[in-house]
Amino acid sequence: GYFSYNQATPTIAELIQASNQIESELATYDKNQLDSLQYVEALKIRDDIGQLDNTLNDLYQSGSGVANEQIQNLWQRRLSMARQLKSIYTNQYTVARI
Repeated sequence: GYFSYNQATPTIAELIQASNQIESELATYDKNQLDSLQYVEALKIRDDIGQLDNTLNDLYQSGSGVANEQIQNLWQRRLSMARQLKSIYTNQYTVARI
């Protein structure tokens, strides 16, 4: 990663960079390798990321009065979701089987 968690909270720029790095890795994975449960889970996370991106875009476009902390929290969540998605593709993520 680009930062260690024992240092101060990562900056928005670091969060964006780490998130983009994972996204570029995700682009290289074959979606056909997933079983149906993994695929459904990946779609759900993708959808959540899409909604979060819309929220971020709305905040950036509103321009004024947006707390950096709020944007930072959203990027933190986005990075976390991207990591979850990556873990599905790298088989480090187990989908709860009911």
